[in-house]
Amino acid sequence: MELNKIEVFKIAQNLEKQGIEFYKKSAEFTDEQELKTLFDELAAMEIKHLALFRGLEEKFKDDAYLDSDDIGKYLDEQYHSSLFDQEESVDEWKDISSVKDIFKNARSKEVFSVQFYSFIHGQAKSGETKSALEKVIAEEKEHVALMDKYLSQLGG
Repeated sequence: MELNKIEVFKIAQNLEKQGIEFYKKSAEFTDEQELKTLFDELAAMEIKHLALFRGLEEKFKDDAYLDSDDIGKYLDEQYHSSLFDQEESVDEWKDISSVKDIFKNARSKEVFSVQFYSFIHGQAKSGETKSALEKVIAEEKEHVALMDKYLSQLGG
């Protein structure tokens, strides 16, 4: 499977869109103001990531294909369906009944984002793309640490 940069950036945008929606729903789920604020801030960070990937898509829209078949294999193995079509993703809220469940789900999403962006970083040729990905990866790792902190406080 051969993906071009635009397809990779669209997948990244879809991940960020899913994150935005998840954090917005999470803010609606809780009555605790501190958590509402946290989820709103996380959604805002994902909006920045979305804008970054839209900018990269625009900048590199005429570039050639990435060289590696590994990207396609990786996507097929890891997360194929909801990466490509946000509308087809499973109802992730069916199993969420507590704030702890939100943090577990969010952590899983953030870990996947780190893995996906790290893999793409290894395939990227452009210094600008690598630099942008390094920034996003660092922020996503901070999100994982934040989820771990809250899960620890909630006993899980």
